Amino acid sequence: AIHRLIIACLFLVPFEFVSSQCSCTDCPITTVSNGVVSSFLNISGAVNNSLGSGGQELLSIYLDYDTDAINEVNVRLIAPNGSFVFLIQSTGINIGQQLTFNICFNYCGGDAIPDPGFSAIFDSSEDWLDFSTYSGSYFPSGSNPANGVGCFETLTGPVNGDWVLEIEDVVAQDNGVINDWFLVFA
Repeated sequence: AIHRLIIACLFLVPFEFVSSQCSCTDCPITTVSNGVVSSFLNISGAVNNSLGSGGQELLSIYLDYDTDAINEVNVRLIAPNGSFVFLIQSTGINIGQQLTFNICFNYCGGDAIPDPGFSAIFDSSEDWLDFSTYSGSYFPSGSNPANGVGCFETLTGPVNGDWVLEIEDVVAQDNGVINDWFLVFA
């Protein structure tokens, strides 16, 4: 996975920025029970600073997240101009075991290869207790790949700036840790 990160980042920024700009520098981050935490990634020096048509495209975000209540979290990726995409949306209360999500969220123009038996669009209400570790790739929660709604393709503005991964736990007494996350551009 790290090789894909380096290759993707080479197209985005000069080589000296690769290790410092495309992956989490403030991880691990413990999520706050019934609260919000954020992780920041600052990108500068992008060769093409425009997201979208004719510019850079966000292809995927890798997320390494441990939680005992995937149903109870909202996870948003926020671009430097404030546009955002929900990666995971809360669907209710969950009493479960500690689960590890080593997953990718992909742009809707690409492919999703979900874990066996799961939808290509991430849905936190599915039965995530079949395994303890998940490693598939998904389209963002609530997205519609057919028309692009809720997809990375809707992010606009500059590539350079602060990218934010925001995790909101909507119920008390949960445990979670963002171990790592990174962005892949092309």
